[in-house]
Formats: sequence, C-alpha cells, structure tokens
Amino acid sequence: KRVLAAGVLLWSLFTALTPEAAALGTAPLLAARVLLGVGEGIAFPAIHSMIARNVPPASQSTAVGVVTAASYAGTALAFGVSPYIISEFGWPWVFYSFAACALLWLPLWVPTAVSNAPLPRPPTRKDSTAVLPDTIDAEGVSLGGSSGTQYYSAASSNDPSSSGGSELGSASTGGLRALFSRRELWAICVAQYCQSWGMYGLLNWLPTFFKDFYKVEIADLAAYTLLPYIVQGGLGAASGVLADRLIASGWGIRSVRVPL
Repeated sequence: KRVLAAGVLLWSLFTALTPEAAALGTAPLLAARVLLGVGEGIAFPAIHSMIARNVPPASQSTAVGVVTAASYAGTALAFGVSPYIISEFGWPWVFYSFAACALLWLPLWVPTAVSNAPLPRPPTRKDSTAVLPDTIDAEGVSLGGSSGTQYYSAASSNDPSSSGGSELGSASTGGLRALFSRRELWAICVAQYCQSWGMYGLLNWLPTFFKDFYKVEIADLAAYTLLPYIVQGGLGAASGVLADRLIASGWGIRSVRVPL
C-alpha cells in the first residue's frame, strides 16, 4: 500500500515537472521522464501483490483484468480531454492537470484497509503444471518434492517447526541471481517489452498521424484516437472474467493464464 502511494507521488511529481524540465533542455527532460518511469514501474507489481493478498484466488484473474481495463480507460480519458486542454490552456497544463490527480486520489487511498498477509491458495489437481515448483510469489511458495507439490502459505509460515520454513529461507536468500535465473521472469520481460512496443507506438504516433496525414485539428483528435484503448480495456476485463470461469470449471491455472 505504501509502496504504491510512493510510486504515484513520484510519477505525479515528475509529471508536473516535465514542462519545466523541457524548457531547461534535453538532459533535464530525459531525467524527468526516467524518474517518472521509475514511479510508474512500481504500480503494477504493487497492485498485483495486493491482489494476491486481498482478493480470493477464485476472483484474482478478474481483478487483474479490471486493473488492466482501468489502465486503458485512463489512457482513453487522457486522449479524450488532452486535446481540449491543449487548445484552451496550452500543452503544459496537460501535465499539471494529470499530476494533480494524485492529490484527489491520495486522501481516498490512505484510509483504505489493505492486508499484507498472503491468502492461502488451495492446491489444484486438475493440472500438474498449475503451479510451478520452487516458485516464490506474493501468494505463497510452491515447494517441489518427491511426494508431489506442497503449498507453503501464510499459516505455515508462522510455524518455525514447519519443514517449509527452512526451504523458504533457503529459497529467499538467492537474491537477484536466483530471480534472474527464472525463465518465468524472462518470459514476463519479453511479453512486457512486446506489449509496450505496440502501446507506446500508439501513444506517440497515432495523434501525430491523424494530425499530419489527415489534417485533423488538435481539438478533434479525441474522436479518432480513443477506439484502440476502448477495445484493449474491454478485452482485458473480459479475459480476466473468462480465466476465472475456466479455472473454476476445472481447467489448470497455467493452461488458462499463459495463453490468455
């Protein structure tokens, strides 16, 4: 909870500073955008960690889908109102306006109750690959063994005599080397890179394309640039609901979530 709040404050601060940084030159602008990205980079890991700790496993895919849809809805909102802000007040006010949104969000977020204890995840026998052996995540730790897959949850972590406790300790001391040796991590990085390539291409290129090629006025750009984000948001929400329904019907977790 605190990590997410810190990330929002960081990226909001450097969003507000972007016009001034641009006026100072290329290096300050790049520094401001990098620090903005550092703040933004905190958001999804923190949100997914809170989902793992606060949303029942049967609804977690839906929760992730809703978060994904909300991120695209925010992008669509930005494209919808930014042309008006630019035409009426000038481009710096786009950055000031969206940075100020943190001041409206923070008072609502601070009193929100968020649990830090991971929810126990019941084992599934439908798919032997539903949980990867020796994987440590925010929901618990899956421990591989000769007798099959065992689950280490918050309940067993409080028992020092638990056999899982020692394995957790040894697994968690691997540091970054152990983390970067996971093929799951590299799969996530590749998927994120490919998704971001397309998304940021749309963010940077689509408004310019309509303005330069079709001579669309800035104030009218919203009607031409919203559709990709509306479609992406709708698909994100629908995919989460579909994933939870398939898992509830007996499909394996991995066999559902990886293709989606």
